Formats: sequence, C-alpha cells, structure tokens
Amino acid sequence: MTTKIETALGEIKLYAHREQELLHQKSEKQIELQDAQRLGGEALLDGDTTDDAIDTVRRLQLQLWQIESALCGCRQRRLAAIAEKVTAEVAGLRQRASEARQQAEAIQAKTAPLLASLKELEGVPHAPQGVSHSANAASLAGIFDGQAGEIERRGVPRHGHIEIDSAIFSMDEIVDAVLQQSVDGPSASDVISWVDAQPKSATFAGNPTTCRLSWDMTAGGILPAAYIRTLPQPRAVAPPEEAPVPTGGRLVSVDQFFGHAARPRRDQREEQSA
Repeated sequence: MTTKIETALGEIKLYAHREQELLHQKSEKQIELQDAQRLGGEALLDGDTTDDAIDTVRRLQLQLWQIESALCGCRQRRLAAIAEKVTAEVAGLRQRASEARQQAEAIQAKTAPLLASLKELEGVPHAPQGVSHSANAASLAGIFDGQAGEIERRGVPRHGHIEIDSAIFSMDEIVDAVLQQSVDGPSASDVISWVDAQPKSATFAGNPTTCRLSWDMTAGGILPAAYIRTLPQPRAVAPPEEAPVPTGGRLVSVDQFFGHAARPRRDQREEQSA
C-alpha cells in the first residue's frame, strides 16, 4: 500500500521532470519565434505579404505564454506536494507517539496491581531497576512528539544545497538534483543561469574540485558558489620486504663464507699445473 509520503515524493519527482521538459519546450519555441520574426522582417523588406509571418509570430507568442503559465503552475504543484509530504511526516510521527503512549499505558495497567501487591507485602514502594519498558515507551512518545512539532514549526524547508563534481558538468543532472529535493528552491532556469556563470575547469591547483550549489529562498535564492578543493588520495606504497630470518645450520669458515674455500689453494694450483 502506497503511503502519503511515497505519493508526495512521486509527485515531487513528476513535477521536477515536468519543469525541465517545459523549459526545453520554451527554449525551442523561443528559437522558432526568432526565426519567424526574422522571416517576417525579410518578407516586409522584399515587399511580400506578411500575414502568414504575423500569424506564426502570434501563435508562438501565445504558446510561450502558455508555457510560462505551465511553469508557474508546475512549481506551485511541486511546492504543494512538498507541503503534503511535510504534513504526512508530522502525522506519521504523531501516530508513532500515540502508539508509544498506548504501549506505555498498557504496560503500566498490567504492572500497577503487581507493584501495589509488592508494596503491601514489603511495606515500601517497589521501584524497578534500570529503565523499564513503560518508561522507554513514554520517552519515545516524547521524542516523536518533539520531532513532529519541529517539522510542523519549520514547515516547507526553504534552503538546501547539492555538491557538484566539477569534472562532471551535466546540466540536466544538476537541475534534476535541485528540483527533486523536498525543499523550496530555485527554478530550473535559475539553476541553469547559475551553472552557465561558473567556470568549467575540472581542476583547481592540479587537484579535483567540488562545487557547492547552495540556496536560501528567504535570502533571495542561490548563494555565491563555494569551491571545495579535494585533496589527492595518497598513492599506495608497497611495504618493505622483510629481511630473511636466519635459520640454524652448520658453522662455516670465513673462507667458505666469502667463497674462497671453493677455489684450490696456490700450492695445489702449482702442483696441478706441473
């Protein structure tokens, strides 16, 4: 069964892709409009009729207005999906807190008569050693309530960032990474403009770099770029060879050690030559 959070994530992904598609359509229509305006100007210059050119320009302008409207609607629906995800997260945490409280109350309902009997027998209240299951469940309920309250107070997050490897500068991947985050953020066109303004160098001082795209919608949108130098990985060095461990054996003379013992002595060589 699909949860509300999964449904919201699916809509966020859907409208992220749709915004990119609409932006591509807008770019194509802008090129067509420029061509139509140029052809209309040439027709007027040559004294030909411009009715067809005017109709084409008007049609393309209307299509561009429709695309702009669709882009605005796409962003509004994406933000609505993010808000639904936040609401679903809060509801889920509240539900978990309620279940934890019910568990604590159920345990206490069973242990209360037993503790009362122990108190009557021993004459003093009985306190369990360590952290009881009921206390742990009550603590979890408080944690879940706190998390739900924090998410509810924050609402839709309005800031975020992504890390971009400068050696891989794929525009579609960068835009997709921004739009698929469950936060309010810059539009696809703003991201493209920001990327176009960045240097395309894949190295910094001879080492790879990572570029951070950060934004804060309460502060006006995309923040200045931050370039993070990635230190090169140390090269693997082979461990030094271990010296051979001497093994026990027979004693040898100095001459044998230096190889002299293998050669005949001088007097032996003279006798052999004679």
